[in-house]
Amino acid sequence: MDALANDQAMVGHDAVYTVGIAARRAVDSYGPEHVTAGTVHELPGQTNGSFRVRGASGEIAFDPDTGELTDRPMALVELGPPGERGSRDRGRYRFVEPLKP
Repeated sequence: MDALANDQAMVGHDAVYTVGIAARRAVDSYGPEHVTAGTVHELPGQTNGSFRVRGASGEIAFDPDTGELTDRPMALVELGPPGERGSRDRGRYRFVEPLKP
């Protein structure tokens, strides 16, 4: 469980970092006065080829046709039922297997 929690922290970091890179690219592309949520939202899909992001979990790139991550395994996890408040097992993740591209 600890390894999965660490992986979640890395994925969260990389997601925020990738959006930050997209925001910087939007400023470079459109100028600070024209950056909107929409212009930033378009740019992560263009994160491929030479515009890969180097995150904590490795290089991040998206397929330009599908928007899916490329060359990255993903963890298939099962989220347990929400148990009672204060329960140690409340909403626990269970690693099932890696999904390879």
